[in-house]
Amino acid sequence: ANNRMMPDAPWRLADVPTFIATGSKDFSTVGASDGQKSASAWQIPPDARFPEQPHWYLFMQDSDHYFGGVICKQSAPGPADPEALQITNGASTAFLEAYIRADAAARAFLESGQIGALTNGRATLDNRP
Repeated sequence: ANNRMMPDAPWRLADVPTFIATGSKDFSTVGASDGQKSASAWQIPPDARFPEQPHWYLFMQDSDHYFGGVICKQSAPGPADPEALQITNGASTAFLEAYIRADAAARAFLESGQIGALTNGRATLDNRP
């Protein structure tokens, strides 16, 4: 995760399938007095149990938390990035279809690796441990 408040790979503790979307410009300086991102102060306990669940991780180049102000925060640094929002919507919809509706075609899409080609290399979608 790019957020300083989160430990590395926090989704490993989830006992349900998870979907996480982030981008190369999506990070937080929350709690940083100098405004710079730093390592998390929180750690996953060494004896934590990591359930065997799918943990889908969508990563997009040049994408921020607000898609350039398209959602939630119009004062977010731009430019507006509706393409990143469209990529996130498509991937998250496939995830929901695959795990809520048990849709085999949606699961096949998640596992196909096609998102890179469909986004001209902008996005990757990985199932992470």
